Amino acid sequence: VNKQDLWWHERQLVRDHYEAGKYRSLIDQFTEKVGPRSFQHELLPVSLANGNFLTPAGEKLALTSSGYDTAIHLSYLQQMFSKLHELIVRGGDA
Repeated sequence: VNKQDLWWHERQLVRDHYEAGKYRSLIDQFTEKVGPRSFQHELLPVSLANGNFLTPAGEKLALTSSGYDTAIHLSYLQQMFSKLHELIVRGGDA
């Protein structure tokens, strides 16, 4: 789930949507239909933005949420890259 910095102040509501809401229900239905060996789904919240969103002229379009600092940003990026690495390694064994 990208753009975490923009929904950081509503993070529990967003997590609830993806982990227990209608989205999760649809994912569960799809997984049941195709089988768990054919489909894997994990929630990895992350922000790929490194700062505020700016126009080429430098005007601010959207601010990153306060409280979403560099340490939090880096920890979620690390989780994402670790998961990608794990999937790549596991794919080599398939």
